[in-house]
Amino acid sequence: MGEGNNSGKRKRAFIEDDASLLSGLAESVRGLGAALSEGNNNEAATRIYEAVMDVLGFSRDDLMVCLNYLMKNKASALVFIQMRIEDKALWLAHHLAKLRAKSAGQ
Repeated sequence: MGEGNNSGKRKRAFIEDDASLLSGLAESVRGLGAALSEGNNNEAATRIYEAVMDVLGFSRDDLMVCLNYLMKNKASALVFIQMRIEDKALWLAHHLAKLRAKSAGQ
């Protein structure tokens, strides 16, 4: 009988420890996210701008349309920045083709 009570206390202590650990971890992640979004906006915007505007073969208007999309879609922008220049050109062409097809269908 005493063993059952002791087991319950261990489980409760384990659950409380887990809750405390998860709470601390969640707070750390929130702090990191806030620091990243505040600290790197200007640098990220500059990198995205350069990654788009350095691609040759597109009008400035088309590049600005793509830049606008990437500035609103961080995940896509992060991938775009890492692409080779040939892949950037392909991505831009596909993105513009999708927009034109959508516009023509309206």
